[in-house]
Amino acid sequence: MPVLDARRHFLHTVDAPPLTLADAVYLPLLSLGSANDPAPLSEDVEEEAGEAEWHLLGFMLVDERYARYYVRWTETGEVWGLDFCMRDEAGKVDSRGGTADMIFPALASSHDLERFRRPASDIRCRAVYDLTAWC
Repeated sequence: MPVLDARRHFLHTVDAPPLTLADAVYLPLLSLGSANDPAPLSEDVEEEAGEAEWHLLGFMLVDERYARYYVRWTETGEVWGLDFCMRDEAGKVDSRGGTADMIFPALASSHDLERFRRPASDIRCRAVYDLTAWC
């Protein structure tokens, strides 16, 4: 019985697993929602001490390349739309939305998020921020 050395193939698969479009959509959801409980259904709920800075509310596919994730910023109660890439310009699945939990809070708390505001009309949120530059 022939024996083949499959280590190189195995290590390549482990180091660079193939990503799907579902992965690209799911990574920002996991990243933005992992440290936060679901948003309360009632807006009359008292804010608790030590509560997370934001609550993930949901997402919407904008087109074939982008998805918009809706978050409620705890400090103001405003709902914002955050656009992230699912695919790069060549159509390859993009996994960098998984860093949303690092990018978004840093920009929001430093009030630097306004640089990324885009003139988009979305009835689900007060403002839309184009974070595709991070893709």
